[in-house]
Amino acid sequence: PPPKVDGMVDGVAEAVKGAFVSILTRSFEGQTAGMDEKEELQPLLDMLQHSEYPNIRHGVNSEGVVEVRARKDIEGGSELFNQYR
Repeated sequence: PPPKVDGMVDGVAEAVKGAFVSILTRSFEGQTAGMDEKEELQPLLDMLQHSEYPNIRHGVNSEGVVEVRARKDIEGGSELFNQYR
């Protein structure tokens, strides 16, 4: 059986706060076919650098797949920039 824990475990508050911040800063609003808008986490999209003038956009298509598209012509080797919420 698991050990009995009385009270708060050290570090839990910081871990929860860190997880909450990650969700707020790494999610975007998406809409899957026939469903209301919702917050979604998309691995890899959160690794792109933020810009007030992003060169890509992303969204969820009718099959629920995230699509990333260029907003303009992007020269080969250029960095892709996303816009966080």
